[in-house]
Amino acid sequence: MPPEQQYLHTVAVAHIRQCFRRIQQQTGQAGKDIAAYFFYLVDDFFAAGNAALTRQDFAAFATANADQYPNCTLLNAIWDGGCTLYDGEAAIEPVSDNWLDNQSELYQAAYRRAANAEDDDAYRQQRAEYEAVLISALQQCDREGLFGLRNENGILLFAFYMDDYDGNDEHSLLYRSATQLNPPDTYHRLIGTP
Repeated sequence: MPPEQQYLHTVAVAHIRQCFRRIQQQTGQAGKDIAAYFFYLVDDFFAAGNAALTRQDFAAFATANADQYPNCTLLNAIWDGGCTLYDGEAAIEPVSDNWLDNQSELYQAAYRRAANAEDDDAYRQQRAEYEAVLISALQQCDREGLFGLRNENGILLFAFYMDDYDGNDEHSLLYRSATQLNPPDTYHRLIGTP
């Protein structure tokens, strides 16, 4: 891995560790179990956020919205906006008049790389590398045991475009992350069966 990508990977791993522990604390205090931990991206991929959804909140959402979503999926619950999500980001105290200095280290690292892209092809390459880094960082944190025994607790890991940038089809970040990070049927559990 080239040094810039390695730095981004290191920052992503540290970010995931910090954010997931914050989410565990929030959900634990509420007496809830995490069903999924995910990154959500938009067209400006460096502005990625992360969150979790609990089993209890998902079940309550699915029951309350059974008419609208008869076969409710986790993505239905996330996209709807009516399901409680636990955000892993900490509020950052402004340290500067420069808005970038007031962002997370992961945001800063990814933004600086994207800002240096010379053209659209280079920007797309930066996006692809960032997506690969997020998946790799989640894999590393999983190997380290951050998410517990996932064979037992069933926590799903994935990343996707909240604005449906890549269609969430079988060429998408959602598909790649879901299939690389989870059991084989996870992708269809997230999007529903066709």
